[in-house]
Amino acid sequence: MLRLVQQSTTTPDPAEVAAALWVGIHGIAVLSSTGSLELATSGVSTNEPIDRVVHNNLR
Repeated sequence: MLRLVQQSTTTPDPAEVAAALWVGIHGIAVLSSTGSLELATSGVSTNEPIDRVVHNNLR
């Protein structure tokens, strides 16, 4: 994860990036653990939303 932040084309505030990543990934984990993620995104692997959260926060 650190490598991805370092390769980012912007110079983000590390605390903001860490918070945004934590919120996004934690939210996906909670939804996945309760089965809600699968109900809302039928047919989508758990990796896809995680990849999107990481990508959107490391532009």
